[in-house]
Amino acid sequence: IARALTERVMQHARQRGVNDLWLHVRADNPGAVQMYADLGFVDRAQRTTWRAGKGRHSSLDNIPASTAVPGPPAVTKRHSRFWPQQLTWLNQLHPDELNWYRSLNWNRLKPGLWTWLYRLFVEFDLRQWAVQKEGHLHGTLAWIPAARGNLLWLACDPNTDAEPITMLLRHAHRDLGFRKNIKLEHPAGLQQEAIQGAGFEIVRTLIWMHTQC
Repeated sequence: IARALTERVMQHARQRGVNDLWLHVRADNPGAVQMYADLGFVDRAQRTTWRAGKGRHSSLDNIPASTAVPGPPAVTKRHSRFWPQQLTWLNQLHPDELNWYRSLNWNRLKPGLWTWLYRLFVEFDLRQWAVQKEGHLHGTLAWIPAARGNLLWLACDPNTDAEPITMLLRHAHRDLGFRKNIKLEHPAGLQQEAIQGAGFEIVRTLIWMHTQC
C-alpha cells in the first residue's frame, strides 16, 4: 500500500511538472527507508529533534576531559556583534534546501531597530543567549515561541567543545523557567554529547530524502 501510494504521488508530481520531491522518514523505520531508496530517493540529511527534561541535568563531570580547555565558559545575552557569526552558523546547520516545509526567517533574530519593533508587537518574548570561553564565541542559542511548542535554535561550530554548549543549553532552560515542551532540532550526531549533558532527550531522528522526477 505504501509503495503504491508513493508511486502515485510521484506520477502526479511528474504530470504537474514538478522537478524535485522531498520527504521525511523516521530513521528507525528501515523498511520505509529501503522502499523509498528503491524508488530512487537519496538520503540528503538527518535531523534529530530533542526535548528538554524536567529540570534534571547530568553533571559536567560526565564530559570527557579531552573536550575541556582551561577557563570556565560564560553565558550572556546575545550581543549584536555576534550576529554575523550566528547567521553563518545557522545557514550552515539549516540550509535552505531543507526548509521546504516551513519558513525559517532568521531576520527575526537580527539586531536593529526594525527587528526590535517587530519583537515588541509580534514576538515580544523572543530570547537569545551566547556562550564565550576565554574571549572566544562558542555558540549562540535563540528561543522562538511557537504554537506547536517552544523551539530552540542552536548555532555553533560543529567542532566546538561540549562543555560550553552544555552550559548554554542549561542556562537557557533555567532562564525559561523549565517551560514544558521545549524542543531543539539539530543535525543528527552533531553536539549530541553536549545536548544530552544538558538534560535533553531524543524524540526522533528524521531522514530527509530527495529525488528528481
